[in-house]
Amino acid sequence: MTEQEIEEYIQTLEPESRELIVRISWVQSSASPIRDRPREPYPVRAKFDEAVDTETGEIIGKGQHNFLKWFVRPGLFRNPFGYNLTKGHIYRLKVRPRGNTSDDNEYYVEALLEKDVDEPRLDPIAQFYGDYDTEVTDCIFLNRKKMYGWGVYWDHPRYTVSAVAWIMNPEHGAVEYRPGTFTFLDPLNRSSGKLPFEPLRAYRAQIRKSRKSDHEFLIVRMPVEVKEPRFDAVIEDYLKPRSIKNEFGTFELDRDYDWYEGTVNYGGKEIAVRLDTDDGGVDASMAEKTLKTILSGSDDLIAKAQNYAADEMYDNLEDWYDEPLTREEFIERIGTPEVTISRDGQTSLFFDGGELFAGHTIIVEMDENRTFTDAYLAG
Repeated sequence: MTEQEIEEYIQTLEPESRELIVRISWVQSSASPIRDRPREPYPVRAKFDEAVDTETGEIIGKGQHNFLKWFVRPGLFRNPFGYNLTKGHIYRLKVRPRGNTSDDNEYYVEALLEKDVDEPRLDPIAQFYGDYDTEVTDCIFLNRKKMYGWGVYWDHPRYTVSAVAWIMNPEHGAVEYRPGTFTFLDPLNRSSGKLPFEPLRAYRAQIRKSRKSDHEFLIVRMPVEVKEPRFDAVIEDYLKPRSIKNEFGTFELDRDYDWYEGTVNYGGKEIAVRLDTDDGGVDASMAEKTLKTILSGSDDLIAKAQNYAADEMYDNLEDWYDEPLTREEFIERIGTPEVTISRDGQTSLFFDGGELFAGHTIIVEMDENRTFTDAYLAG
């Protein structure tokens, strides 16, 4: 950008500077001068998800798009404002807001005042731990699966295992036979992605209870496997085959996926149906209720779902499939769906598109009121 263009940009800023403490959530991975103008300044951007206004103490920017912008001048003073900002780190900046030109907030960086500021209100790790009680308790839990969930929280590995049952304060506590989740945050990546959990084994850990739920816990020290005879009766009961019988058919529990599965005769067609359990237990009353609702209508729900899929997907078919196909042939080709009903009332209908979309499955979403809400490709 020319100096004149930069000056014109500066004129769009508010006149008064502000001091913000910001938590960086994204940094432009690369920036360089314009190819045919290598000696001109060029813009660099970063993004923050939350900030503290140092004058008012107010937290701003939460849930919004907040961009930082500055200009780098090639040569001696390259990267004058610490271009190597790091995601998750906290900085104190002198900025000038730009006038409202869009739904995004943009701030021009006048100066980088301080790096790695200690501001607990913006510390993502402190916020994560803040969702749990500070008291540490001994616990033995009966693990259900080898691994329940894995993700990344601000570049730190985050693991979640599910429990069949647990005992708080093992020396005196009683067995609580109900589903629970145990989360482990690994800021130093000490586990290297290898956690020692095996199905239906007991593990002793130090944990902190969630402030939001009575069945969610934070592991603060790597668990060790132990023998716990009090879980023997739990394991025996847990492994018993279970089924649901209602007016639509019989559904067998699949523990691996936390759902009951069976078939329903609907309009003369056999449809595979899966009913999610409530909170990973053995009850599926919420999904059963939705099943009764969606099958109670006098209209042909499957035909409506096929037509909705055609409305949303047929016009895109030519980008995936070379042979000409009419809308009616499209509907015939996708056939009868498999149905999964979640515990929150959401119903997903899975249509096998075969070769139509390079093997991808067509998923039609429907809410508890039998209203279609979305259609998309997956798999």
